[in-house]
Amino acid sequence: MNLNMDDKITIQSADATEFSLPVAGIGSRSYAFIIDWHIRFIIALAWVLIIFVVLYFSPEDNISLFADSLWSSVAFIPASLIYFLYHPVIEVVMQGRTPGKRMAGVRIVALDGRTPTSGALVIRNIFRLIDSLPSLYMVGMGACIFSKNAVRIGDMAAGTLLVVENRNSEDDFEQVDALAQNTGYAPGQLEVLSSLLERWDSMEPPSRVRLAEQILKKMDVPLPAQTAAHKYGISLHERLLAIQKGKQF
Repeated sequence: MNLNMDDKITIQSADATEFSLPVAGIGSRSYAFIIDWHIRFIIALAWVLIIFVVLYFSPEDNISLFADSLWSSVAFIPASLIYFLYHPVIEVVMQGRTPGKRMAGVRIVALDGRTPTSGALVIRNIFRLIDSLPSLYMVGMGACIFSKNAVRIGDMAAGTLLVVENRNSEDDFEQVDALAQNTGYAPGQLEVLSSLLERWDSMEPPSRVRLAEQILKKMDVPLPAQTAAHKYGISLHERLLAIQKGKQF
C-alpha cells in the first residue's frame, strides 16, 4: 500500500537527471475532492435557485412554470453541466489543478513529471465514472489503497498521478520574464536554472553538480574554484541562487 505522504516517485528527466516527487496519499486526495465537490455543488445549486427566484418575482404568477419542461431544462441542464464538467474543464484550464487541489497542496502530473496534456486530463475524468462505482468512489478509493503510486483507475488510464506540489516553484517561474529583462540571460536559460534549483535537494549530488556546471557554462558564468566535492556543490548552488535573484556575472 502507498498511503504515506512521504512516499516519492523517482522520475528521469530529458536531461538524464533524476528527481523525486512526493506522491499524495489518499487523505490529501480525499480532502481536495471534498472541497471541489462542495464548490461545484454550490455553483450548480445557485444556478437552479437563480432561475427559481427569477420566476418567483416575475410580474405574473409563473412559479408553476418551474415545473414546465422548458424552464426545467433552463434550470437543470446548465446546473448538470456545471456539476459534471467542473473537473475536466478546471483541470485543463489550471494545468492539473483545481481550487480543491490548490487548498490541499496537490496537483496532477504526467508520469514524466510534466503537466498532463488536455487529452490525458479528459481521459482521467471520463474514467471517473468507473472510479465512482458503486457509490462514494469505492472503486477509485480501493485502487488508490492497493496501487503502487496511490492512483485511481482514471490515473492508470491517463498516465497521471497526484503529487504534493512545491508551492515555491510557480512563483519562481513567474519571475523568469522579469529576471530576463533585468539581466543579460535568456528566459529559456533562466527557466532551466529555476527548474534545477527547485529539484536540487531531491537530486543526487553528482547529477546536480554536473547539470549546474553545464547551465553555468552555457550562460557564460565562470565556475567557482574547485574545492572539496561538498564545498564545490555548495558554491555552485550559491551561484545559481545569485543568478536567480538577478545578479550578473
